[in-house]
Order: sequence, then structure tokens, then C-alpha cells
Amino acid sequence: GKPNLQINDMIFKALEKLDRNVDIEYNFSVPTEIKSEPAEITEKYDVSQCKMIMAYKTDSADFYAQKVMSALMGGTAFSLLFTNVREKLSLCYYCASNILECKRVMLIDSGVEKSNIDKARTEIEKQLQSISDGEFSDELFENTKSALCNGFKSNCDSMESLNSWYFTQRIRGGEASPDEINEIIRSVSKERVIASAKSFKLDTVYVMEPEVE
Repeated sequence: GKPNLQINDMIFKALEKLDRNVDIEYNFSVPTEIKSEPAEITEKYDVSQCKMIMAYKTDSADFYAQKVMSALMGGTAFSLLFTNVREKLSLCYYCASNILECKRVMLIDSGVEKSNIDKARTEIEKQLQSISDGEFSDELFENTKSALCNGFKSNCDSMESLNSWYFTQRIRGGEASPDEINEIIRSVSKERVIASAKSFKLDTVYVMEPEVE
């Protein structure tokens, strides 16, 4: 609906004394050096199943190709991790991937039985290799980009979502709308996604396992 001008005037009057020229310096992108050999970390807790997180790092700044690649890997209910590692091979209770743009890291999070840890790790690495080799269909590629775009578009559903969206955009150094980001996502080529997958190197493998066998 139309904005309430009376409320707008009240807000501006309440905030007019604030100094709005504060210059804050910050760096959004703070990647750390990729380890020469992956770190292997295992911790024991009072849990009933294992949790394995694989952290991959990249030197690439092609964030939107990384976003598409991660979604193709494990960001949807029809992703490679979901359909192959979870559904087909039943190696994980769940298995998903996500990009941490500020660290240039892809996290692959999975819940597994202890006896399946090594098998799950091998199959997860196999799925990333398949993307590096371009072994994914055009249909899967386009459906993945459509799913991402639908997710970005949902930020227009409420003022709260839009406020969070533009706050994040400002921190990242941009002011693009969800529709503008969707155009960028749709323009990501298969070649860029393959290059993105090739750029990621395994940096850390963290396993949380039960204290008692």
C-alpha cells in the first residue's frame, strides 16, 4: 500500500539529530590462506550420529558462479548430493552445501553413521569432480538456476525481508535488487560453473562423533 506520510514525518523527526555521516571502514571479503594439506579434526560428544563438515576454499572471486555451483552440488532437493549421496546410496541422513562468500569457502554439511564416513566423503568428492568434468545435464543446470532465482525473489515478499536484503547488499558493497541478482544468476554459464568447481580445494574435514561406540 501507499506509505503513511504522517508516520514517515515522525520517524524523520525522531532521527534528524543523528549523525548520518559516520564513515565506517570494513572489509567484507576476508579469505584465509588455503592449507597445503587438508586439516583433519575429530571431536567426540554425547551424540547419537556423526556430523561431517567438509570445507573447501577457493582463490576465485566469481561469487555468482560459486553460488550456482554450490546449489548444483547440494543446494536443492534435486542436487547431486541429495539425489546421489543421500537418496541413491543412503550414505547420509542429510547432505547439503553452502557458500560463505566473505571467506570464499564452500561448506558441505552432512549427518552420517560412523561406519559410512569414509564412503560418504569419497562420494561427496566424486560429486564435485563430476561438476569439474562438466558431467551434469543442461536441464539440471537450468533448474538449479531457477531454484536460486525463486529463492532470491522471495526476498520481495515482505518489508522485513527487503530490509535484510538491502542491508546485506550494502555490507557487500552493492545495492542490487533481487531481480537484478536473478539476471546475473541466469547469465552464469556452464563454463564458469565448471571453472568454479575446479578452483575449490579441500581445506578442512571436521567430524563430530559419539563418545561411545
